[in-house]
Amino acid sequence: MASILHSTSNPSNGTPPGISSPGQDVQEDDWSSGRSKFACRDDVVLLTQVVLASPWAAGHKKVMAAWEDIAKNCARQPGFGLKTKKGPALKTRFSLLLETFKKGEMASMRKSGATEEFEEREILLTDIKSRIDDYSEVEEARKEINKKKKDGIESSGRLLRQLAMDESVESSCRKRRRSSPTKNDVVEGILATIKESIAEKREREERLLAEQRERLEFEKAEAKANADRFAANQEIMLSLISAILKKD
Repeated sequence: MASILHSTSNPSNGTPPGISSPGQDVQEDDWSSGRSKFACRDDVVLLTQVVLASPWAAGHKKVMAAWEDIAKNCARQPGFGLKTKKGPALKTRFSLLLETFKKGEMASMRKSGATEEFEEREILLTDIKSRIDDYSEVEEARKEINKKKKDGIESSGRLLRQLAMDESVESSCRKRRRSSPTKNDVVEGILATIKESIAEKREREERLLAEQRERLEFEKAEAKANADRFAANQEIMLSLISAILKKD
């Protein structure tokens, strides 16, 4: 809880926003202006107005304006005897009261007032401290949510930029692959050439084999024709010889 208060406080003294650091001495006679000093009843009026105004929740540039409003409202109250006190003085007085209460040293401030007023002052301080703690917790949670949201947005942005970069690189690689042959392209080209050469060789061999078959068939047919002609000639010769022999 303390870390939350410090994160939204005066960096030099670690006090919550809208609260200034008190002096080292916890004394009531240091607070004179017009009337000599703060009395307990003045503190009760002040703390009541603080509860109504919640200056710790004022924006960074609105803190002093909130305390000036508190000073004006205090001055309107019949029980408040220090009507000339301005916002900064009341802010400092409040800081002193709160810090003394946190330290458990309120007995040192019971110098001017009735027991009922002392008790009412401490009840108001208890309520105010609880309100400040609750506000600080909510603020811390809000900051954590905003931080996670911001981190998420930044992470998404980084992811989108990375995806865009990857796509750009991939596109560039595709262009390079189209414009210049890769090792795979060269190997595939060689294999294609080899396959083409093998196919051409097989085609030539098949063509030569077909020509050889045709030539053999032709030669066989020619040989048969020659044999047939020779046989026919032989028949004719035999017939002629037989005819001559019969005449004799």
